[in-house]
Amino acid sequence: MPLTFDDTVGGVSSTSYATLSAARDYYSVRPASEALGALADADLQALLMQATARLDQERWKGMPTTDTQRLQHPRKYLRDRNGVTISDSIIHKDVQYGMFELAAEYYRLSTAGTDPRVASALAAFKQVTVDVITVVPAEAQHAPVVDELPLPVVRHISHLLAVVPGGLNSVVDRA
Repeated sequence: MPLTFDDTVGGVSSTSYATLSAARDYYSVRPASEALGALADADLQALLMQATARLDQERWKGMPTTDTQRLQHPRKYLRDRNGVTISDSIIHKDVQYGMFELAAEYYRLSTAGTDPRVASALAAFKQVTVDVITVVPAEAQHAPVVDELPLPVVRHISHLLAVVPGGLNSVVDRA
């Protein structure tokens, strides 16, 4: 059964860390995001659900507020960048902003004709020839990793993560 968009904070069937209107508000003031704000509800919901699902795989500080919530947030025992305790009845704005940035990256990749869920092992190469076997590495690029988080996402959420990006959580700067 396909998942449906559910932005209930701490819900048993939640699929998004933020509401559709919060996403539209974010994209209305983000440079070069007019296209995202103008997407049909179903398309924007799908991007938000995909970004939420990816962020939900991270290891976060604290612990889920309840045993029954579907997503990793809201969480107990989290502090913001200034050391102030974050309420365990909300999803912190940095998690939401990180999700919005990841959804924007997924949109960018999809409009560029790239499936954001698949990283190609051949991306590290400028040229690959099969007949005479020629392999030429691409200059100044690293191979993409399926789980890498774009730097704008990491900037929003790094202080909330239990595992610092760079190990199993790879970070790539596409800016």
